[in-house]
Amino acid sequence: MSYDFTEASDFLNEIEASPEELYAEIVDAMATVSALETKRNRKLADSVWHTLLTCADFIERITPKEAV
Repeated sequence: MSYDFTEASDFLNEIEASPEELYAEIVDAMATVSALETKRNRKLADSVWHTLLTCADFIERITPKEAV
Protein backbone atom coordinates (compact mmCIF):
# COMPACT_ATOMS: atom_id res chain seq x y z
CA MET A 1 0.00 0.00 0.00
CA SER A 2 1.31 3.44 -0.89
CA TYR A 3 0.51 6.68 0.88
CA ASP A 4 0.67 10.28 -0.30
CA PHE A 5 2.61 12.25 2.31
CA THR A 6 2.61 15.47 0.28
CA GLU A 7 0.68 17.49 2.84
CA ALA A 8 2.79 16.17 5.71
CA SER A 9 5.96 17.05 3.82
CA ASP A 10 4.55 20.50 3.09
CA PHE A 11 3.88 20.94 6.81
CA LEU A 12 7.49 20.02 7.60
CA ASN A 13 8.64 22.65 5.12
CA GLU A 14 6.55 25.29 6.93
CA ILE A 15 7.98 24.74 10.40
CA GLU A 16 11.22 26.31 11.59
CA ALA A 17 13.08 22.99 12.00
CA SER A 18 14.23 20.62 9.28
CA PRO A 19 12.88 17.05 9.36
CA GLU A 20 16.29 15.90 10.59
CA GLU A 21 16.21 18.42 13.44
CA LEU A 22 12.66 17.45 14.36
CA TYR A 23 13.63 13.77 14.33
CA ALA A 24 16.61 14.51 16.61
CA GLU A 25 14.35 16.42 19.01
CA ILE A 26 11.95 13.48 19.17
CA VAL A 27 14.82 11.06 19.87
CA ASP A 28 16.11 13.41 22.61
CA ALA A 29 12.61 13.51 24.14
CA MET A 30 12.53 9.70 24.10
CA ALA A 31 15.82 9.62 26.00
CA THR A 32 14.47 12.12 28.53
CA VAL A 33 11.31 10.07 29.09
CA SER A 34 13.45 6.96 29.60
CA ALA A 35 15.66 8.79 32.11
CA LEU A 36 12.63 10.00 34.10
CA GLU A 37 10.95 6.60 34.23
CA THR A 38 10.35 5.11 37.68
CA LYS A 39 8.40 2.13 38.98
CA ARG A 40 5.51 4.46 39.81
CA ASN A 41 5.24 6.02 36.34
CA ARG A 42 6.38 3.12 34.15
CA LYS A 43 3.05 2.68 32.32
CA LEU A 44 2.79 6.39 31.58
CA ALA A 45 6.45 6.65 30.52
CA ASP A 46 6.05 3.64 28.21
CA SER A 47 2.95 5.19 26.66
CA VAL A 48 4.71 8.50 25.99
CA TRP A 49 7.86 6.74 24.74
CA HIS A 50 5.88 4.61 22.27
CA THR A 51 3.98 7.66 21.03
CA LEU A 52 7.28 9.45 20.43
CA LEU A 53 8.62 6.36 18.65
CA THR A 54 5.62 6.43 16.33
CA CYS A 55 6.25 10.12 15.63
CA ALA A 56 9.94 9.46 14.92
CA ASP A 57 9.06 6.63 12.54
CA PHE A 58 6.53 8.82 10.74
CA ILE A 59 9.01 11.72 10.37
CA GLU A 60 11.62 9.32 9.03
CA ARG A 61 9.14 7.81 6.57
CA ILE A 62 7.95 11.12 5.11
CA THR A 63 11.41 12.69 4.90
CA PRO A 64 12.50 12.64 1.27
CA LYS A 65 15.44 10.28 0.70
CA GLU A 66 18.38 11.36 -1.42
CA ALA A 67 19.38 9.09 -4.26
CA VAL A 68 22.59 7.19 -3.55
